[in-house]
Amino acid sequence: NELTATGGVILSGLAISSLLEIKKIRVGNMLPGLEDEALDKHTLAWAERVNNSGGAYLTPAILDGRWMVRVSIGAIPTERQHVDALWALMRREAEGD
Repeated sequence: NELTATGGVILSGLAISSLLEIKKIRVGNMLPGLEDEALDKHTLAWAERVNNSGGAYLTPAILDGRWMVRVSIGAIPTERQHVDALWALMRREAEGD
């Protein structure tokens, strides 16, 4: 794990830019060789694949002119295994582009 200059954390190519509330995070890619529109296209593509999988629903949004996704975990019965499964799904789709 690596801390970014903006206070975010980079985990395996996905960057958690900030905690909005206890159960909401913003996630964007930080991949070598991808910048600007190419990075936006990549982020939107993996978010769409996650959404189409039926395993989770992510909300794409623009932050500081770049696309990222918002993750909100608010269901009371959510357990650590559900969060781990979501993270694995996001990584698999983000790394598979």
